[in-house]
Amino acid sequence: MQIKDFLKIETAWLSKDFFRNVLSLYGLQAINYVLPWVMLAYVVRVVGPEKYGALAFAQAIIQYFVLLTDYGFDYTATREIALQRGNTTVIESIVAAVFTIRFALLLISMAILTILVLLVPFMANDIPLYLCTFGLVLGNVLFPSFLFQGLERMDILSKLLIVSKIIQTGAVFLFVHQVEDYIRIPLVNSAAQITVGMFSLFIVAHKLNLRFRLPERIAVKRMLVDGWKVFFPTAAVSAYTTSNTVLLGFFAPQTVVGFYAGGEKIARAVQGFLSPISQTIFPHISQLAFSSPGDAMMLLKKSLQFIGAGTLLLSLCLYVFAKPVVQILLGVQFIESIHVLRILSFLPFVVGIAVVCANWYLLGFGYYARWARMILAASVFSILMTLVFVGLLRWEHIGMSISTLLTETLVMILSGFFFFRASRHASR
Repeated sequence: MQIKDFLKIETAWLSKDFFRNVLSLYGLQAINYVLPWVMLAYVVRVVGPEKYGALAFAQAIIQYFVLLTDYGFDYTATREIALQRGNTTVIESIVAAVFTIRFALLLISMAILTILVLLVPFMANDIPLYLCTFGLVLGNVLFPSFLFQGLERMDILSKLLIVSKIIQTGAVFLFVHQVEDYIRIPLVNSAAQITVGMFSLFIVAHKLNLRFRLPERIAVKRMLVDGWKVFFPTAAVSAYTTSNTVLLGFFAPQTVVGFYAGGEKIARAVQGFLSPISQTIFPHISQLAFSSPGDAMMLLKKSLQFIGAGTLLLSLCLYVFAKPVVQILLGVQFIESIHVLRILSFLPFVVGIAVVCANWYLLGFGYYARWARMILAASVFSILMTLVFVGLLRWEHIGMSISTLLTETLVMILSGFFFFRASRHASR
């Protein structure tokens, strides 16, 4: 490869736009990462493992509806907007179609939740908890993250997320002081999410100068078809992410759910350090995959080196410092979460590699069907592992942690196989 071609690939990592987007997400979102950890340390000490387990279970249930209303748009709509950047009319049409579908799915979600809380006995005993948590779905529907990512306006996205976290954290410290106040936590979170969602629409209209128009039937149909290609397998992802907490809740007491949720929360938060780069580079990968596939593959190879090295260091640090991290963030009541965190400490590395090979490569290049088959296979594997380690062996939170790590490792291996096979062919 000639020097000029190499430099062409390097621009994705070294361009001013890339650094502006990444630094805005890392610099401004330093608060976005710190505040949830501060709030977590406060909440678990106030409500204890049992009520924290109940909160985690409710949030996991509501996350299904967040997933439903997302409908894969963070990938499909983001990719479409990235490809149509500069064509305001088409972008407005995409936005209108996405919001139409999202609000329709919101109404379906409300109906499903109503049926659940009426028919499931232990959910019926805590109806206010689920209703308050459901506000997160409305907030997510209002928030057009797909638009900001597709336009590579991560600076706006990060600022809005920070505002949301500041509101949530401040309100929790203000209104939650004893165990009985636990119901106020999802209420506060929902109110903050809805407020920021409404404000984001104001920014779309007045800062990005996009008009909200009536949806076109053909655009709605296209987004439904494209979204389904990602949504169905994305829903399967919940079998080994969101569903872990839900399944554990059926096999173990809420206190045990709290132990697992506490350790997983920390591991996933560290894993979340990858999100700013992922949100910034994915639209660029999508564009390159369309205009210059060879350059896109070269960028993916270089990204894999950076992501692999960085996430491996994060995982090793998390494993070594698991005990003090749990003691500081969760307190002595969550001592069992240390075992969970040590097992899940390798998630940042495993998921980091999978993000490059699965999300950036397979989705960036439009291989939705291949990605879907891989995710479905991983979901079946996850359920089997959960039944073995949690249901059969009764290892509870330890078993669920092992199941989670094994499943994420399977995704990394499968997606890595697809990526390296394609890169080998591209180099010939």
